[in-house]
This record gives sequence, C-alpha cells and structure tokens, in this order.
Amino acid sequence: EDKNTALKTFNNILFKHLAYTFNRTARAFTYGFTGGSAHASENADTFSRPYYKIINRFSANFALTADMCLGLLAGDIKRKEMLSGRLADIHSKMFIVTAILKFYENGQRSSQEQVHAKLALDETLYDAQEAFYGLFDNFPIQIASSLVKFVCFPFGRPIKKPSDRQKSEAAELLMQDNPFRDYLKTQVYYTVDPNDAFGRMEATFNLLTTVEDDWNSF
Repeated sequence: EDKNTALKTFNNILFKHLAYTFNRTARAFTYGFTGGSAHASENADTFSRPYYKIINRFSANFALTADMCLGLLAGDIKRKEMLSGRLADIHSKMFIVTAILKFYENGQRSSQEQVHAKLALDETLYDAQEAFYGLFDNFPIQIASSLVKFVCFPFGRPIKKPSDRQKSEAAELLMQDNPFRDYLKTQVYYTVDPNDAFGRMEATFNLLTTVEDDWNSF
C-alpha cells in the first residue's frame, strides 16, 4: 500500500478521534455545570425528566473516562481488571437506570410507584457515581485521572446515597394494600396457600389487614 495514502488515512482517523474526545470533554465539563442535557424520552414526565439529565451527564462522563483509560493504558486495561471492572459497573448501572425508567413509564405512574422508582434510581446512580470515583482514585496516572475527575465532577459528588428514611418509606408501602403492590404480584410467583412458604407470609399479611383497624383502636 502507498505510504503517503496510508499516512493520510491514519491522520484523518486520528484527527477525527481527537475531535470526538475534545467534544466529549467539552460536553462533560458543560454538563458538570448544567446538570446534563434536557433530552429525554417522549414519555418522560416531571418525575423522570431530571433522571434523564443525569443519564445524559453520566453518559458523557463515561465516554470521556473510557477514552482516558484506552488512550493512556491501551491494552493494559485488560490486565487491570479492577479498573475495567469499574467501567463495566458504570455501563451496567446505566442500563439498569434506563430499564427502571422504562418500567415506570409503562406502569401506573402512581405516587407509590414513584417512591419505589426513586429509591431504585437513586441507589443505582449512586453506585455508578462511586464506580467513577473508584476508578479515578485508583488510576495509575493520577494527573490524568484528577483532571478528568474535575471535568466530570467540578463540584464533587452530585448524587447522595439514599437515606434510611427513604428506604423505610418504600418498605412501608410494601406492607400496605395499594395498586402498585397489586401490580407487583403479577410480576412474581404469588400464592396465598398457607402450606406454601411464600403463601404463608402473604396469607398472614392478608389476615393482619383485616384486624388492622381493630388493632389500632385497641
């Protein structure tokens, strides 16, 4: 193959990739200040729309972080399994978040469902955020990782770990009769047979609901 033609092709690909990386850097840094792009599913509502902003932000952060890993470590990233594992964690968490939003948008969108969706979304996004920080803190070239961390998270961690109160609220709803709990029954194995290990718990729950008012007034 002609050397000049090959060099021209290589330079063209290289500059395109550098332009892509610069674009990811600018986007990640901008999203660090704005919270993310407002692009969302056409089915998004006031509850889910803020989460789409976070997804857009973390997606830009992931693209830039992956470029840093591949650009500086190249094939060594395969051998540094804890770092590549964190990239996989971030990627999988983003898929889980989109699945939760899809489930919510196709569901009842009730207040009870929002409580459970919020807990699941906050927990998953927090895990993705911590995977970012774990990768940055353990990256062998700290100058590069510190710079990328600042670009991605200029104001520190944006996601807080769900509180005990938030978890208790979701758990409390599972111990009450409501439409969302009834819907969950259709998605899992369900029985009220007292001779069945699972059914025994549900049968007991149903008995408790019949005496709850009397118990509370006692």
